[in-house]
Amino acid sequence: MTFSRALEALRRNFGLVLVPVLLDLFSLFMVFFLLGEGVGRIPPDQFRVKFALPTVPPSIANVTEIDFWRLDLGVGGWEVLDRLGGAGLQVFFLLVISFLVGSFATGGFLGLLKEGLAGRKATVQGFLTHGRYFWKRFILLQLLLALVFVVSLIFLLPLIIFTRALGALLIALAFLAVAALLIFVEYALVDEDLEILPALDRSVHTVAGNFRPVLLHILGVAAINFLASFLVNAMGQFSLLPAILVYAPVGTYGVLVLYCLYRDLHGEDEEPLEITVVDYQQ
Repeated sequence: MTFSRALEALRRNFGLVLVPVLLDLFSLFMVFFLLGEGVGRIPPDQFRVKFALPTVPPSIANVTEIDFWRLDLGVGGWEVLDRLGGAGLQVFFLLVISFLVGSFATGGFLGLLKEGLAGRKATVQGFLTHGRYFWKRFILLQLLLALVFVVSLIFLLPLIIFTRALGALLIALAFLAVAALLIFVEYALVDEDLEILPALDRSVHTVAGNFRPVLLHILGVAAINFLASFLVNAMGQFSLLPAILVYAPVGTYGVLVLYCLYRDLHGEDEEPLEITVVDYQQ
């Protein structure tokens, strides 16, 4: 079963959780750098639970109202930008750094998952190697998806204006459908070393051809995240540090479940008899 294999893979390579932990701590540092003050806990009026999938790599932003990268600290979102006043340069600096670090970390994290499923231990060198090899592709992927999102929103905006609630609902459903079809893009890009367009095509065809098992796994992982969000939000009321430490293995497990599912749908063995160490050339 995919869920049990993912759990075993996480148990064998528990060091993987250091990646999301360090990224969330890095995010806290960036917030401190911008605001001159730390974000130590979730405000009492911001206790929220989320039925959502973990990002790659996972972050407590997946299960709380705190979103480091968008400067949404659970205190009204854009109020943080108001507090920065005219600090446009600092905001731009944060966005660029988070964009680059996020792209590098995504490639490095998925590369470590790939090695873990092949029976190899996660190492810092492996993370850096995969990160350097894939980061440009993940930057281009994010830019492409952001461009498509903005263009689509511009063309669909009249639907919201003229049909109001119904139009907003239809657009939300459309974006959810697209997100489901593209759920395996990052996994395909790293697991099969694909370029962006082939990875997009691979994800769409994988989901379209296996919709029922994909949907069941999406719901299962989202349900685990939903349950974890209660504990993470409760702990976050006192301190973000234990909340980060608790959610990192949960989020990593969710990502592993989806990765194992992707490999299952393409007939990949979890532990090949012969392991070839990939030496990426820049």
